[in-house]
Amino acid sequence: MEIDPTYLFTLPLPPTSNHRLIPIVRHGRLRLITAPSMRKWKAEAASLLEPCEHFTTGKVRLDLSIVWPDRRKRDLDGPVKP
Repeated sequence: MEIDPTYLFTLPLPPTSNHRLIPIVRHGRLRLITAPSMRKWKAEAASLLEPCEHFTTGKVRLDLSIVWPDRRKRDLDGPVKP
């Protein structure tokens, strides 16, 4: 039986759902663009996950633990949406 390698990554929490997109009006139409805070988070997460770039195909097991910075109640789906 072959043992698969295990990687542990700690990522920062993404921006809340209300702060991921910014509405703008362009050419008379409302558009949603990605907020700078979301672009920054995506770039940071991508750089932290760079070591596992070679896993482009095949099955992957993902164990996800979310740790909040304080004791406030929050929506569990928020960090998983991006």
